[in-house]
Amino acid sequence: MIVSAKKIQEIIGNLDYDFTTFTMDSFIGHVEQIRGRPIHLQAFDFKDGTFGYWVPSKTDDFIAYRDGLVYLHTVHVIMHEIGHMLMGHKPTTDVFSILRVDQLLDAGLLRPKAMTRIVPISTPFDSAAEQECELFATLVQQRVRRAQQGNSSSIARLKPYSDAIGFVD
Repeated sequence: MIVSAKKIQEIIGNLDYDFTTFTMDSFIGHVEQIRGRPIHLQAFDFKDGTFGYWVPSKTDDFIAYRDGLVYLHTVHVIMHEIGHMLMGHKPTTDVFSILRVDQLLDAGLLRPKAMTRIVPISTPFDSAAEQECELFATLVQQRVRRAQQGNSSSIARLKPYSDAIGFVD
């Protein structure tokens, strides 16, 4: 069952975050404070259609995101993964089917004693949780846009697009 937009807006509102001062670092720091655990970001060269992945350990959260994305898309991917955390989702895909072991080791994401069990499923991208997190990421970006009204894209041809998705460049 998909959580309603109203419920997701409530989750965002309960963060008690000042979106007029939004930066990725400050937002992530705020979520770290709320959750009481650090969040580590790592760009990855995903070879399949994956854009991001959340790997929780017993003490930390790791977000791998696709390297080479434009900033706006990177923000969306990271917000999507944070959505999983804040909505209490459990990891639903086998991390080893997406990332090579050497990539995990190099990024410090593989800590055998710290890893939690990750259960594979067959269609992770069609799940209600994925749809909820897409909505979460979009609503966060819209909240930032509304809070920073007037700070849309400085590139006239991009302005309608940045306005439509609710984010500033």
